[in-house]
Amino acid sequence: MYWEVIEDDREGYGPFRVTTRGYDYSLVRGEATELWAIHWHPSGNSWERLPHVHLGDVLFADGAPVSSKSHLRTGRMTFENAVRWCIEFGGVPLHDDWDERLALAEAPHLLHRTWSANPDISTPPTPGVFT
Repeated sequence: MYWEVIEDDREGYGPFRVTTRGYDYSLVRGEATELWAIHWHPSGNSWERLPHVHLGDVLFADGAPVSSKSHLRTGRMTFENAVRWCIEFGGVPLHDDWDERLALAEAPHLLHRTWSANPDISTPPTPGVFT
């Protein structure tokens, strides 16, 4: 996750807050078998600037219409959501109440985020941060 502390002069929010600038979450089986990758990189080498997911080739049957190179657009994904995906793919949670814990950790972000589907990508990102 790429983040930055910024000034925020909105009533009840400031004077500072943390803002997410991008993320790269993935689940890898063994040494190198990527099952999925959840990305948002508003700058960098890829043409895709919106949040998206890549599904690993191991998940596809021969002749599938998409591949691990396909950018399947998503809304904004949280770290907690990535942890949920890990558990759905067979990860063993350390606590029986894992879903409630993730919901409590995620709630402040969901309540105060400034976007959920499409970020304002017209604002130039900080150079060199996402390469």
